Amino acid sequence: MERGKLLGPPSDTRSTPKNHKKPHECSECGKSFARRSLLLTHRKVHVGSGSSHGLEGEKSFSGKNSKDLRNPPTLKPYKCVECDLCFGLKSHLLRHQKIHTGEKLYQCVECGDFFREKAHLRYHERIHTGEKPYKCWECGKSFSRKSNLSSHEKIHEGIKPYKCFECGKCFT
Repeated sequence: MERGKLLGPPSDTRSTPKNHKKPHECSECGKSFARRSLLLTHRKVHVGSGSSHGLEGEKSFSGKNSKDLRNPPTLKPYKCVECDLCFGLKSHLLRHQKIHTGEKLYQCVECGDFFREKAHLRYHERIHTGEKPYKCWECGKSFSRKSNLSSHEKIHEGIKPYKCFECGKCFT
């Protein structure tokens, strides 16, 4: 694969062995994909093209008032008084409000750093333990966070959506 070229979203026309199954089917157009991540990338072509479904089959909207449509008060009755974001569950609002208060209750026993959420502390503790529970199925490389694994998998899929406007080089 040539470096530096902007590659479009992966399609189902890539060469695959005949015995290779493509179990992930797009509900909008019927195309099938070998990996769920390829399907999710593909589904982006349907958003904003008259489709009423987003990446996970949830309703999505576009336009200048899309924030209001995604966050209607009737479906998300708990509103933050600081920034007007709405939440469907009171616990989500309370967790969010810690952003505004700066409250950090969770402390690392190794280095003493504080964190706003218990999950953030758990991620941080992996720095000290070296734990990397998320493994790439293609090359075996391991990661401490699922999001880092997802970013890494783009290398194998050939997706390079970020292009430098100065030199034209593309990046994952």
